[in-house]
Formats: sequence, structure tokens, C-alpha cells
Amino acid sequence: MFAIMEHDMLRYIYKKVNNLTSFGRCAMGDYTKTIEIKTDNIEVESDEFKEQLIDIVSAFRGVNEAIDEFIVAHGYTGDTSDTNAKIDYIKSRLKNAGITTRYQYYSGKTFDKTPAFELCFAFELDINESEDVFRKICLKRGFDCHSIKEAIYYYCIKNHLSYTKAMELVDKAPEEPSNAKIDYTSDILFTQSIIEELNHIANDDELLEFFNRNIDQFGYNNATAKSLITRAWKELVKEDGIIMNEIQLSFSAEECESIKLNNTYNCLLAILGIDRDNELIKDSDRSIKNILKDNDILHKSAEKEFPDRISIEKIIDGKMVDDEKIRKVMILIFFYRYFAKRIIEEGSADFIARYDDALRCQSDINKFLEDAGYPSLYMGNPYDWIFLFSMYDENPLYTFRFFINELSIVKDDRQEFI
Repeated sequence: MFAIMEHDMLRYIYKKVNNLTSFGRCAMGDYTKTIEIKTDNIEVESDEFKEQLIDIVSAFRGVNEAIDEFIVAHGYTGDTSDTNAKIDYIKSRLKNAGITTRYQYYSGKTFDKTPAFELCFAFELDINESEDVFRKICLKRGFDCHSIKEAIYYYCIKNHLSYTKAMELVDKAPEEPSNAKIDYTSDILFTQSIIEELNHIANDDELLEFFNRNIDQFGYNNATAKSLITRAWKELVKEDGIIMNEIQLSFSAEECESIKLNNTYNCLLAILGIDRDNELIKDSDRSIKNILKDNDILHKSAEKEFPDRISIEKIIDGKMVDDEKIRKVMILIFFYRYFAKRIIEEGSADFIARYDDALRCQSDINKFLEDAGYPSLYMGNPYDWIFLFSMYDENPLYTFRFFINELSIVKDDRQEFI
């Protein structure tokens, strides 16, 4: 659908100038510095583009390396090549905190929320340090305070209470409703409101009374994120909305007539810049999974829960949706909205971004994420990287769609080879 156009030397000049400020993207350790240096050397339209993307995919660290960095920063002084010693160190901290874990450390398996919370208690982390565990090790959302259990974890960690105390409060707390649907016409206790309440609760009795008083507000999740996404989506897809206005700047009136925005799937394809006639999705029952699956230039964690039609429709309908799906949808929508609006303002699909557009877009996305209780963009997260890479180029939406287009090319080449 969206033709990939040639860019001139302005692209090169913009990138070199913008690199002077691009290191403001995130607080960096050696790991993220390596990713940034590799990223800043990528030339989108070069013959080496595919190989450079493959190099980036291989540069993202696994969970074992992330755990190494964590324990070294929290007191481990032994040999980092000695796996047994590292496991013993972690288990000794867990044991001292009264925690028996089922998680097998250094197995290379995805680090989920249960062992992450156990580490937070075992290493006596504060709220910010705990959020960092989720952002940098799990690549997941931290405290979901619409969950009574996680709200208790938040309260205990904030007040430096033990894991044992947290488990006692979990046993005393009321059972929350399951799979409730958000009713946007009624009063909603949004994520930030819950956190503000938890920050002012003085003791355990007040905490339990808060749960009992608001029990119906704990039957759903991600109310803030879903509300933000729903409002933004309506702004994008309405008849004279952002998607249509942006398309009209890229195509002739005749071509625009053939572009249908009559359902969620077609709107998603328009945002991604994928042609509806793409051979990889023709017989896919309105799914782009065949483009994403086992793609050499897309990291597995970026492929997982990649935004799709079903997720967007469930979010808008107020149904239960996985945290990671919601976060990824938020990033995609707010990235697209920012730069599509800029294209419309400039009156050209081939506009040159202002020097501060990337910082503004990143700041906007981070604010939306943090308001909804999600971790901010992180260069070490392979999904986030796609957008950070794109937004710091001279035409971010073009660059993003060029990357998506390359996914199709790489997958086509691979299928032909097979």
C-alpha cells in the first residue's frame, strides 16, 4: 500500500546532526550503549540494511545476562562465569527473606513476574528499583495495582515490609472478581488513583478496608491504558481522521478510493504500511503473523504479542487483555499518531522531522506509558528499539514502514529459499 520512496542526502545529514542528542534516549549502561552505537550506524536504504538488522537482533541480551548485571549491582562479588555460585547467591538472599522459589535461575527461560517480585523482596528494593527489574530483566510491566495481590506488593515494598507480611495480607484480602469488563459510563478507579491511595495508606487495616470498599474496581485491568488507547483510536479511524488525512498526502485521489478503512484490520495495515495484497497475508484470516513469525530481523520478544486486530478490538471493547499486548499497542498508536499529525501539519508525507520531534514523541509515549503504570521506552527492549530507532531518523514514519516492509522482503526471501 505505502510505496517506499527514495530519500536524498538530507537523510544522512539529519542523522549525523541528530546523533549529537540521540544519547538522551535512555539512561545507559554498557549494554544499551552497545545497542545505541550499532543503531546509529544503520543506514535504512543501504545494501547492508538486512545484515545490520540481524546484527542488532543478535546484540540484544538474554535473561541470564540481565540477571548477571542485576546481582553484580546488588552485592555479588564472585565469578560471573560460575553459574552455581550465582544461583547459590540468589537463593541465599531468597532464603533470608523467607522465600521458597520454583523458578530455575539461569535456565534461559523468560523471566516472569513471580520471580521478579521475589527478587524485589529478597534484595530489599524500593519502588523505583523494583520497576527497573521489570523494565530491564523481564521486559514487562511492573506493578499492576488493579490486581489486589500486586497492589499489596506495591504497599509492602514501598513501606519496606517483608515478603512474609505481603503473603499474610494476600491471605486476608478479599477475592477480586474475575474477567470483568470495563464500563466507561460509570466511575472508574484508574491506575494512578489506586497508586495515590496506596501512597497515603497508613497501615494494614486501612489497606484491607480500601480493597473491600472498592472491590468492584479490581475485576478488570489496565483501565487507564484502555481509555487512552480507545480515545486515540477513535481519533485515528474516524471518517476524516488522522489515518485518512495522512493517506491523502501519500496517494492520488484515485488510489485513496481503493484504500478501505472500514475495519480494525485495514486500519492496522494502514498504520503499519502493509499492502492488503501482500502474498504473506492474503490467506491469513486478517492476521500479519506470517510476516512476523521466525523472521531473521525481528527479535522473538518483539514478535511476541505484536499488535494485532484481535488485541485492538478487545481493548476497545474493555475486555481483559494481556499487559504486554496493551503496552505494545500503546507504543504503536502513539508513535503513529505523533508523526502522522506532523505529516499532516507539514502537508507532505516526505517531510523532514524537526530536531526535537524525536524527544517530544518519546516524552509523550513515556508519559502515556507511565500514567498507565507501564515502564517507559527502553533501548534494550527489542520491541521498543524499533520505535526508538525509527523516531530518531529524519522521517520516522517512513523509516518505521521501511522496517516493516523489510520484514516482508526477508520473509519472502526465506520462504523462496526453503
